Amino acid sequence: MTDKISVKNKGVIDAGIKDFRTQKTAVTSIGTDLKSEFDALIKALGITVDGESAEGEVPTGLGDAAKARADAAATSLGKVADSWQKWVNGAEVIQEEGGTAVQQADGSTPSKPADPKPTAPQAKPYSTSGGSTGGVSPYPAVK
Repeated sequence: MTDKISVKNKGVIDAGIKDFRTQKTAVTSIGTDLKSEFDALIKALGITVDGESAEGEVPTGLGDAAKARADAAATSLGKVADSWQKWVNGAEVIQEEGGTAVQQADGSTPSKPADPKPTAPQAKPYSTSGGSTGGVSPYPAVK
């Protein structure tokens, strides 16, 4: 059985998918920037002055590790977006609200029309005796 989704909710999900993809790109970019910054920091810590290097151990691999973590996070975001996209593409889109979301030309929402009340039937008496009661008989009396 196909899942059903309202037009309104489909729009919300489509916007969420777009946001996931935007964040995936941003996280990938942040990872690239972090790698560049860490590589520059490690290079700066590794300088030598008059043959002497800085005291202590210079860390290595920080940039690569930051980039790898950012790439993993971006991949996860992409998988979530792809999963939602696959689901929403397979769902049947329905108009859940029907006529209640209709707006008039002036932008206002129409009120529900009143239920029409049928007019009460009025009996029209007629006579089969040749007299008249004011009604008309489908079988008039013969004179």
